[in-house]
Parts: sequence; C-alpha cells; structure tokens
Amino acid sequence: MDTLPHRSERARLPSLRRVGESPERGQVISSSGTPLVGETVSIFRHQVELIGPDGVSASTVDAIVDTGASFMTAPQALLRELGVVAEERIPLRLADGSLVERDLGEVRVRIMGRTATTSVIFGTGTDQLLLGSHALEAVRLAVDPWRQRLVDFTPLL
Repeated sequence: MDTLPHRSERARLPSLRRVGESPERGQVISSSGTPLVGETVSIFRHQVELIGPDGVSASTVDAIVDTGASFMTAPQALLRELGVVAEERIPLRLADGSLVERDLGEVRVRIMGRTATTSVIFGTGTDQLLLGSHALEAVRLAVDPWRQRLVDFTPLL
C-alpha cells in the first residue's frame, strides 16, 4: 500500500502553475504575486472526451486535472458546438477569493474508458480547461499526486 511521503520529501511534489506558464512549473499566483494554492492541490494534464447530448458529437481535449476545482470548466465555444446548453448561472469563488458568475450545464465525459454525466462550467476567454473533483468522482477516479496520474477508487456507500 502506498503511503504519503513525509514532509521532508515534499520537494519532490509537482510544481503548480504560474500565470502564463504550463502547469508543470511554478505555483498558482494571484495578480499581487501571492501563492493561491497549498501543497494538497494536485495539478497535471489528462485527456478527456466530452460528449454532446446527442451522444454523437464529441471532442477529445487535454484538460488540467485540478483537485482544487469543484467542477469541470470547458470553453464556452466548444460546449455550444457539442450542443451543451447552460441550465443556470451560479456564483463561483476563484482561488484569490473573488466571486464570479458563470453558466453551468451538464456534459457526458469519458475518462480512461469510463463514462458519466457531470456538471460543467462554461468558461470565458481566460478560463482554462479544468477537470475538477466532481467529474473525477462521477467516473470513479482519484488522483495519485505523487505519480501525477489518475487511479481507480471504490466509492463509499
């Protein structure tokens, strides 16, 4: 059974994203230069297939797996192209503490051969394509932050 590394081994942790850098380097930084996420947030990339409500329209995208995000976020243009419709507008808190409003809909996702329906935020021009915790739980996958990969998990009843 794998165990979490001791605090002294945290230097091996994958770095987090700086604004304007790939997610493999740096930390997530606010506009004032303050780090926004702690050591418990895991960020890496994984392919996700988004499937439209017709069951035929689909697009495979390279998403950032972000355990600090609640929902999946995808570009508004892509979601509309797939036929996904916004069902409501909801408030969301950003990493810097500010509140924004975004449209929320539902999309089918396929990750590592598993398919489920999950909530999706309609991203704006500056929002990155994120795979958040709700989508991961929907397909019964968890994050191995040390190896930067998705792994199976058995849900609790």
